[in-house]
Amino acid sequence: MKQYEMLVVLPGTISEDEVAPAIAQVQETLEKHGAESVSIKDMGKSRLAYPIKHIRYGYFQLVNFSIETTKLAAAERDVRLLGNLLRTVVTVGTTAQVDSITLASDPTALSAPPKESRRDEKPRRRGKKDDASEEPAEKVEKTDVAADIAANKETEQTEKQESPKEELASAEDTAKQEISMDDIDKKLDQVLQGDMDKV
Repeated sequence: MKQYEMLVVLPGTISEDEVAPAIAQVQETLEKHGAESVSIKDMGKSRLAYPIKHIRYGYFQLVNFSIETTKLAAAERDVRLLGNLLRTVVTVGTTAQVDSITLASDPTALSAPPKESRRDEKPRRRGKKDDASEEPAEKVEKTDVAADIAANKETEQTEKQESPKEELASAEDTAKQEISMDDIDKKLDQVLQGDMDKV
């Protein structure tokens, strides 16, 4: 028997309560064809790279199992015929690979991690540096940045006094900078939905 993994994508339009029965059907189908040691990992809800059947979000489930290679094609065919799945992909895999896969979580999903936990994480740095060499460089950069900010504020104040038109332009620039990624995603969804409605 060989170890395989199947990525199952369920439509994001179903509720989270309906995901478990759908995956149970997948597990039953695999076991019917002789699959052993079937394990399922919930990968959460995430945005799809492109709409599938006019659906933009999906629930991702990773199913690991062992099955004879002669029975794999029939099992995969029967799983695809279940009807409530958007996509299935079967690859040769090991259980060690399962823990290393993560998806970008959808903030609207109930199973999504809270935003506070993401903020607490420290950003990862590339390459190794000595802690002693890092500290003085950061202090020098901070003082230079502070001096640059003070100089920029002084020049902005003198420019504001000279022309009210530039003041309006700078206010518009700051308003444009305050747009968050969530707002951009919502606007993009609206634009794409309008395009999909025309089709």
